[in-house]
Amino acid sequence: MDIQELLNREAIRQTQARYNTGGDSVNYDELGSAFTEDGVILLAGGGFSYEGRQAIIEGMRGKAVARGAGQPGIFQRHQLTTSRVEFLGANEAKGRTYFFVVTELGPDHSGVYYDEFRRVGDSWQISKREIALEWRRAGSRFGPAIGKAQ
Repeated sequence: MDIQELLNREAIRQTQARYNTGGDSVNYDELGSAFTEDGVILLAGGGFSYEGRQAIIEGMRGKAVARGAGQPGIFQRHQLTTSRVEFLGANEAKGRTYFFVVTELGPDHSGVYYDEFRRVGDSWQISKREIALEWRRAGSRFGPAIGKAQ
């Protein structure tokens, strides 16, 4: 592993953090900035799919408003755990990252992000994110947005 690969990995880590902190802080412009202009986000198995940065921002904002995001006492915190990134060349990479979400209700849901990344100028952005939900607590506020409790 050389210095450039380390710098690329750190840039991808910052992109992932921008997505999660943007969503957690109800800043969907920040969340959207993690995606390429033609980026795609979807929930595996259905539930939602948005194509294009602006559609991602508007779609994710709409889901958050429906869940009460930003209201007093309502919060979510995404925790990223194991992450594996493989470079497919100088300007493309793919990754698999486990996530776990805590809300004001306690442990809420978890799963895996399957990502495709693309270098855009000096930064790395998500060109595609597929969210695979593996677990959700009964009574989760995310129920209407991400499917049935398991």
